[in-house]
Amino acid sequence: MTQPIDYDADLVRRLDARLSQYVPLARIGAAPRPTHHLRLAGTAALSAIVFTVAGLGFEANAYAQSQGLSCLDAMAKVDVFARTVFDQVRGGSLEEQYAAKARLNAYAFSLTGPECSDGHGGWMPKASPSGAAPAQQPPAQNFTKPTNPASSPTGRP
Repeated sequence: MTQPIDYDADLVRRLDARLSQYVPLARIGAAPRPTHHLRLAGTAALSAIVFTVAGLGFEANAYAQSQGLSCLDAMAKVDVFARTVFDQVRGGSLEEQYAAKARLNAYAFSLTGPECSDGHGGWMPKASPSGAAPAQQPPAQNFTKPTNPASSPTGRP
């Protein structure tokens, strides 16, 4: 047995008036997922920057060693390398570039301490961390080239 529904129109009107003050919330959708492309591009850019900085550091160290400035600290090596690159990019004649390089080498050798000098104003390599003496170039000897006893492939002597 069903009972009749008691419907009060006045109650419905008052309830609708009271609820009309509240705005229903919009449906909350799922936030867009971050794309992997942006993360991949960021990782690639960061890797490129790291490898570039590391490569420039290795290049500055190699340049300093080739100029006999291995005793300098890292910032001085980068400074000397940057000045060298600037002098090359700046242009000018070869004589101006040679003069700039001579000034730069004089400046770089002024940065070296007494531990890099042999006491006579010359450069001396530092000992290795293991305590072994640095390698020395053997003195030049008179060396004659041996003659080839076999004849040449063309048959000429």
